[in-house]
Amino acid sequence: MRKLRTNRSSCLTPSITRNCSPFCRNRRKAGPHHKGEGEKAPTAAISILDSVANPDYVSATTAAWNSNSESSEGYGKSVTIDGNPGFEAFEKESKHATLWVMIANRYFVQIELQNQDPKELQDWIKRVDLKKLAAIK
Repeated sequence: MRKLRTNRSSCLTPSITRNCSPFCRNRRKAGPHHKGEGEKAPTAAISILDSVANPDYVSATTAAWNSNSESSEGYGKSVTIDGNPGFEAFEKESKHATLWVMIANRYFVQIELQNQDPKELQDWIKRVDLKKLAAIK
């Protein structure tokens, strides 16, 4: 089984670690939202990546989302959010949850949560107007 590890320097694919630089030139990331103080404080971060310059990357990444896995360490599963394909991953030990959603075959929206229940991902993605994002040309 593949490890579901992701980190801030990897790019949107839980099974493949890549350097973002050739693909993420137009990445926008809001600073993390902290609720409380200290190391165990819940955090949330939202990133949007415009991948218009690399359609091969879009195809490869979304194809990798078709594999689901679950273990005592966490899970990775395909999801659909408002008709858009996505992938959700959760690491139990670190309490790290991530949701990636592909919008209009162009934009990757990534939600990262630390020290929160992975069910909270659904609440956070609702804060992004996916229809307006899809309309941007």
